[in-house]
Amino acid sequence: MTFRGSVLVAILLGWGCAARQEAPPTVRVQVALARELAERGDKEGAFEAADAACREAPSDGAARAIRGALLADRGLLDQAEADLQDAVRLAPGLPAGHAALAVLYEHRNRPEDAEEEHRRAAQLAPRDARYLNNLGYALLVHGKPTEALPILQQAAREEPMNRRVRNNLGFAWARTNDYTRAAHEFELGGTPAEASNNLGFAYELSGNLAQARLHYERALRLDPTLTAASENLSRLIHTDSSTREEGRAPPILENARTTRPPGDLP
Repeated sequence: MTFRGSVLVAILLGWGCAARQEAPPTVRVQVALARELAERGDKEGAFEAADAACREAPSDGAARAIRGALLADRGLLDQAEADLQDAVRLAPGLPAGHAALAVLYEHRNRPEDAEEEHRRAAQLAPRDARYLNNLGYALLVHGKPTEALPILQQAAREEPMNRRVRNNLGFAWARTNDYTRAAHEFELGGTPAEASNNLGFAYELSGNLAQARLHYERALRLDPTLTAASENLSRLIHTDSSTREEGRAPPILENARTTRPPGDLP
């Protein structure tokens, strides 16, 4: 699987990552330039500016973090990890650095390390729904829905209209078998058709294929153009037919689609 280093770039640009005020003026300018060039899509120029800042001020955590994200964008994950680890060591109060490192750890199949970094980001910014959402989602996918629930509920209190948070909270309720609350959160997280598709996906994850099919079909009645529901229903029909014919258990889902996918994207 190809890692989207652009996710880390987006986290650091969108969630705040600036050079220390005590850094030399040239370093502050280089970090600001790296941010601006990355926002414009000039990743090459951004990397050159971030690299120059790191060379001039090796102890600047923000410069390390931005360079690490840009290294990840190039697929150089070992070097990216080293830079991001240095970044959180040099600037431990930078929540975006911890968040970016957590996402990289997730990709590298290090869930315990990822969870620790998500927790640090959320502790540093306890009112920021983005970090709370990331932590809640990490707990959810690591099989800890009861731990995820209060964190995602706090994220929803901070940003009641955040659809990503609402959908993640819906999946957390579903994982605790409260489909009434799950349905309510999905309704807050998208259109009626999208909500029905996501509820169908939640039922499918639990192994209740009959309910999943009903909700996929309802989603398509509400919106016949909803591609995610159409693909989910087609896959479900094929899976259910194959399972009955061969007398085996349903396979682990790999290709099901939520309408508004949960996750760590900013």
